[in-house]
Amino acid sequence: MTMSDYVISIMTMRGTRQLVKELRASGSESTEVEVKSGLHGFPKSALETMSAFANGTGGTILFGLTDKTFRPVKGFDAQRVHDAVSNAVRSKLTPHPSVELSVEEFEGVRVVRADVEELPYFDKPCFVAAKGAYGGSYIRIGEGDHKLSEYEVSQLRDNRIQPGYDREPVENGNQDILHTQAVDNLLAKARARTPAAFSGVEPRIALKRLNVTHDSARRARPTLAGLLALGVYPQEFYPQLNVTFVAVPGTSLGEVDAGGVAFTDNQSFNGPIPSLINASVDAVRRNSNRAAIISAEGRRDVYDYPDVAVREAMTNALMHRDYSPYARGIQVQMELYSDRLEIRNPGGLYGGVRVEELGRVFTSSSRNAALAKLLEEVEMPRTGASVCENRGSGIARMAYAMQRAGKPAPEFRVTPTSVTVILRLAPAPSVPDAPPRSEEYVDVSGATKASDSREQQLIDLLARGRDPVTSQRVQDALCLSQSAANRLLRQMIDSGRVLPTAPPRSHRRAYVLAKGAVGAAVPDRVPSGRSLP
Repeated sequence: MTMSDYVISIMTMRGTRQLVKELRASGSESTEVEVKSGLHGFPKSALETMSAFANGTGGTILFGLTDKTFRPVKGFDAQRVHDAVSNAVRSKLTPHPSVELSVEEFEGVRVVRADVEELPYFDKPCFVAAKGAYGGSYIRIGEGDHKLSEYEVSQLRDNRIQPGYDREPVENGNQDILHTQAVDNLLAKARARTPAAFSGVEPRIALKRLNVTHDSARRARPTLAGLLALGVYPQEFYPQLNVTFVAVPGTSLGEVDAGGVAFTDNQSFNGPIPSLINASVDAVRRNSNRAAIISAEGRRDVYDYPDVAVREAMTNALMHRDYSPYARGIQVQMELYSDRLEIRNPGGLYGGVRVEELGRVFTSSSRNAALAKLLEEVEMPRTGASVCENRGSGIARMAYAMQRAGKPAPEFRVTPTSVTVILRLAPAPSVPDAPPRSEEYVDVSGATKASDSREQQLIDLLARGRDPVTSQRVQDALCLSQSAANRLLRQMIDSGRVLPTAPPRSHRRAYVLAKGAVGAAVPDRVPSGRSLP
């Protein structure tokens, strides 16, 4: 062994010791670390875990430890498992993920460590070959491996190519379903901007070049992009390609006001994309506080959320959402809470865009290339300005508008099948956390946040209800990623202020306040018949 090999080995061993120390402290595995005993050889479930890590952002599997106490397994054959893992990666996973394997000395025995790297986006999904892509692709959620749905697999596969759903012709459609004035304005702008391609060209050809229509057997039909951008009423053909809006009196869905009202406003917006954007901005204004600023230039009304930020968020959601057949039954959803606005669209990030780059790097990777290009030319009804620039600058404008208004930077919550932008009224401290694996969550300001407020919010949440609260409920109420919520819960359990109602791997696991918890005096509400771990 060379000195460099020795240094690398020591660094890896120290990393393993630290991982096990954290596992023992928390009492459970995590989104990025899995433990397998391997006493009887290579466990088949390790294939699912490697698939999950490769489809997420990577992770580590430790073989030779018990999965409850994380102690060395007596009789573990490290070399046998090492060779089996190496063979499984090459022969049982497709495509083959990059896995760094090592046999290490740990507490007097040998264990096997497998570090699985994330696959490039254009190679995903990694799946168990014997089960096929749609039956054997997994993702890491919390401390478990979950099979990807057919829709999630389709999203990963769409990243390999440029989808063409927005170019598809609308069945039973004709040019009468397009708004005549909007079409005329588009053609006039196209002739002025690109005379070589559009000046003197008959409208039928010009609209085809602009991907507004699709010629089939000399019959021009609008494309999906043309219908969404210029249609009179696109929901005639795609009823769910609209926007829903709810205003909630509290900080989470399900809360009601003093009069028992769950939604203070509940709307569904229809029409082409320009109309949907205007209606969304109006709805946020209508349900926001308003202040008047008087200056030498006159009076200016200021709302909770800057119009520019809301408009850019909604434009991004409608332009970059998934329009595949899988997602045509899913709306873009707006939820206005007492402390934040959330805008969620179907479809994860497309192409090589990563969540940490949002708002920091001008990237323009369009899932719907024809629609994005068309919206550069389509005019907004009230101003005549283009719907978008299509330069990857929308998030930067959103962040700048929030900053000028004295608000926190936009945050993004990303899953394989959705993107949610969160605009807050005030900074929301969160628990310092490693980057989540199954769900990525970032504040584009990159600011470090404290945990005290989150702990009190969790105590308040548990004190309000009569029933135990699940991890999912904590995520929704406190607007945390799954990893951050689990970390917060573990900290509160360790401090003795929160009690779990079931063992870590139980699907019935929920949480209640311990007697004498700080900030609240509540009775012991652990359901009868359930033991604590």
